[in-house]
Amino acid sequence: MMKSAAAAIVFALVALISLSCTSAELCPSTDSKHEWSSECFAGSGAARHVKPKYVKNIVPNKAGFATLIIGNPRELVAVDGSGAIKIPNIFYTGDFDFSDAKQGLGRFQIAEVNLVGKAASKCGYFDVRNFKIVIPAIYDQCLAFTDSSATVCTNCEKYCTEPECQNSILVGGQGFTISNTNRVIHRFDQRPLDKACGGQPGKIMRITELSSYLQCGVTPDNLFKIKP
Repeated sequence: MMKSAAAAIVFALVALISLSCTSAELCPSTDSKHEWSSECFAGSGAARHVKPKYVKNIVPNKAGFATLIIGNPRELVAVDGSGAIKIPNIFYTGDFDFSDAKQGLGRFQIAEVNLVGKAASKCGYFDVRNFKIVIPAIYDQCLAFTDSSATVCTNCEKYCTEPECQNSILVGGQGFTISNTNRVIHRFDQRPLDKACGGQPGKIMRITELSSYLQCGVTPDNLFKIKP
């Protein structure tokens, strides 16, 4: 009888501990077998990695890498067998060039702080088959590769042209058409924001506090002013 009571107490304690476990303690979460909490990682920048006690949960592919989704903020990364992040912030939401990327080159982004202390980022391209960086993160904006080239730019911005952001354009700065080896095929000046709609009037439309899009073909009143 006492053994049964003791067993019941142990079972209850185990259940209680299980219920109190967070996604960080499970890594990945049981709610989503593919999503990892940011608490599963340590370090920052180029030194960011999966905490050693969770490395055993990584399942590398034949090339020795695994892609992990980090939640809040959401990010797709590629890690090696030791848990080191080799490719950060892989583009996969809205653009879908990973993993069916043209010419086998997917985009990635590296966050950094610019000379005036503001948050910024640079983008580049990597081989989706072996997760090797092919074009380093040296551009401000990058579009997906087509069958022959990609468009990138510096000192520029990317604007969605619809709320769902299925289409986008690059505005301002210096534009480049590059090959899959980063050879510059064509260099051009991009349209500034007030001419981005190709002669049509346009307006920046707010979706949420953090997102907006460029709507072309609207009346010119309050051109490019975010609606209150």
